[in-house]
Amino acid sequence: MARVAQVRSALQEAARRGGPRGHALVLAGDMNAPLISSAVASYLSFGAVVPGVSEFGMLVDVGKICAESGHPYSMTSAYTPDPNEFSFTLRGAAGHCHMLDQIWFDSTRSHCQGLRNLFRSDEHKLAVLNRGLPHAEDPSDHLPVGVILKVLPPAAPVEEVIPEIVSTAELDLLKEAEVLWEACPLSPEQRSQYLRCEEVLREATPVGKPSAEELAAYEAAQRALRSLLESLPEECQQILQRVEELKKQARKAAKRSAKDKGKDPAGKKSMPRTELFWALLEGDYPLEELKKVNLEGFDWSGRRKDGKTLLVARIGRALCCTPKFEEALNTIEWLICSGASIEQTCTGGHYAIGWPNREETEIRFECEGRSAISFVQTLQVKMRQNLSAWTDQDTFLTKVMSLFIQTPSPNEARRRVSIDEGIAELWEKSLAAKDSHDLTIETADGPVTAHAHMLKAASSVVTAMLESPMKEGKTQRIEIKDMPGKAVSLFVEILYTCSAQDEPDHETASHALDLAHRWQVEVVVAILTDLLAGMITDGNFLAIAEHAVLKGLDRLKTAAKSFGAGSTKVQADLKEGRLPTAVLQLFPAAPKPSKPDGPKPKRRRM
Repeated sequence: MARVAQVRSALQEAARRGGPRGHALVLAGDMNAPLISSAVASYLSFGAVVPGVSEFGMLVDVGKICAESGHPYSMTSAYTPDPNEFSFTLRGAAGHCHMLDQIWFDSTRSHCQGLRNLFRSDEHKLAVLNRGLPHAEDPSDHLPVGVILKVLPPAAPVEEVIPEIVSTAELDLLKEAEVLWEACPLSPEQRSQYLRCEEVLREATPVGKPSAEELAAYEAAQRALRSLLESLPEECQQILQRVEELKKQARKAAKRSAKDKGKDPAGKKSMPRTELFWALLEGDYPLEELKKVNLEGFDWSGRRKDGKTLLVARIGRALCCTPKFEEALNTIEWLICSGASIEQTCTGGHYAIGWPNREETEIRFECEGRSAISFVQTLQVKMRQNLSAWTDQDTFLTKVMSLFIQTPSPNEARRRVSIDEGIAELWEKSLAAKDSHDLTIETADGPVTAHAHMLKAASSVVTAMLESPMKEGKTQRIEIKDMPGKAVSLFVEILYTCSAQDEPDHETASHALDLAHRWQVEVVVAILTDLLAGMITDGNFLAIAEHAVLKGLDRLKTAAKSFGAGSTKVQADLKEGRLPTAVLQLFPAAPKPSKPDGPKPKRRRM
């Protein structure tokens, strides 16, 4: 089990350096464990040590390590386990030790093209079996092993459907199912067949009381999946049955979680904000209505019930309503700025569109495995086969693709993760424990306190101040009299808890962003940037847009530009030349205001 821990550590380090999509992994060496039965071989094959594994005739005590995380690779041994083969001998004796020298590779990224034979001939094999190793003709106690591998391009990642409301238990079950699925020794063709049978069964599963036709279709889909399973090796059957059981348990955990979260403290049912948001998104509601929904903690990587992503669902819906193309573009841009990924793939669903009574215009295809990018590409390819029917839609899709190129995704800058609610409460308690605060920040309207170590960990600027022989270092007090206390408190709240107790206005958020920018706390800069991006209105557009340009905040500039493009007031101000010079940088194609007549003012001598 110590060797398992070492191998697991190596694979986890490889996963951090790119994983299966970043490289083709090969693991080779003297494993000090037999190939035909060992904890290491079990871990490499299944991502866990299966109970009942034995090494050299002794049962392996799996212990707690069995429950720990697996690995993301589909590891396969280059040499097939064979009790009659060996590559190592003990103390020069003849005997079988079952391939202690091993070569494993990730079968999703490599194919085995050829192996080095352990023996030069049948005579050589008999001689080794009779005399043992080492020998004059074989001067090592190991026989050399080798493999020729063909490296393959990365495959599309397999992603499971994660419901809108996800519990920790559900995530753990889905993760275990994913690890087992990746470790299952199926060929690419078998994987594809299995996924297709699963999809057919899912689509045929009746809702409510089924009709005779629906029941017949469901039973036929069940038989097809069962027939495919029976054609697979027993090892694959066991793994796939376990995967299905884990998914079933995850669905039950999701239902329990949704039932618990669908009630308010008084026990009354309430509509989840996620459900409301999807209803508005698919109902072609204006962007202003979408922004009114409370989206605190919203999962921007969530999918529709059929497996479509946010962007795919919105783009597909927009194609049916030509007059609302511009509104749809604004919504799509806002979704990307908020966190929806253009590369996230759908896990199911299909798309169909066409003009009434014109069969030649009908377009149909499956969405599974398609990102927003490939979804748009597929549509354009199919529409351009009959472009006269789809001119407006093709133009819209071209603009969508331009948005993908121009609009930075927040996920590229920083990664969001979910945390347990109890951890968040601990951070809030730490912030509220003012008796232990040892740093005072003097603001324009009173002091704000915090833990010095917290700000020093976040900011090299604060570290330099507090560890210097200057006044700040001696007194552990920092004066920023040009900064409102509310803004400093907001900055500290976000640093500790990534949240705010009160809803800040745009001025407070802007001042807090100034402080985060001044002290070079990039994570708070990013959070406040996203906060301000969702606050833009006609009334505060100039202040936020100028802030974005002067501070060089690309995501905030993108959001301001998107808002300005859809605002009648901003466009009127732009046309009349009433926008400040800094804000004009957001609209480079706009005509520049003419220079006023009259003499050039004298320069002030400094």
